[in-house]
Amino acid sequence: MAQREDASKMQSLFSQLMKYAKPLPREASPYLEPEDSPFSPPPGRWGISSYELKVARTLLEPIELEARGEGYKEIASLVCLPSFKPEWAVWVAGERKTGFSILLTEAEQNNWYSTLTAEMQFSVAPVRMYQSQLPTDRAGAICDIWKRILAQTRYHPKSALGCDGVNYHFAYWAVGSLPLAGKTWSPEETTVPGKLADLGQTLRDYVKDTANQDVFLKAMEDHLEWFQSHS
Repeated sequence: MAQREDASKMQSLFSQLMKYAKPLPREASPYLEPEDSPFSPPPGRWGISSYELKVARTLLEPIELEARGEGYKEIASLVCLPSFKPEWAVWVAGERKTGFSILLTEAEQNNWYSTLTAEMQFSVAPVRMYQSQLPTDRAGAICDIWKRILAQTRYHPKSALGCDGVNYHFAYWAVGSLPLAGKTWSPEETTVPGKLADLGQTLRDYVKDTANQDVFLKAMEDHLEWFQSHS
């Protein structure tokens, strides 16, 4: 109990500090950046962190279990890691001959704070899961965009630094194709990374708000048209 109270106090203090933290400005990049290799981290940071491991267990394990059962042949995914809000992950997964689904997992609380104590690092975090069918033509076009943009990843000459914001991790995989992955941090809305993050949010809204899926399908179409002339 004392450890949880300490973690709560630390969370409150960290939130107060971050309220005034500002990212260091840099020129917006039109590209996603490559994902880091676990074999070449900065000094003193080897392997996967307890936070990354907990996010993977919380958000990805439920989807991967579903994916194995369905035998998906193509997957475009996004893992969204906000500083202060619960993390979430969305997959567009399926096969162009048989159809696609959107799968969404959402943590019920931010996982970072639960890694502040050893007791809570290995606790099971509550998660909500959603699933909905997505028209095959729309899903195939989204997978194509994911694949094309991830094939263009490159490092920015200046690192993005900041104490808060949102990290986005994108990935694409298909049978017979090498996996692709890229990331971005708090991208500007008018850039390719920013538009891709917004498309991911639209996918999330689509699977959660089933009463307004026509609205989100139109938003997906608008995004896809934008990418045709900007990527």
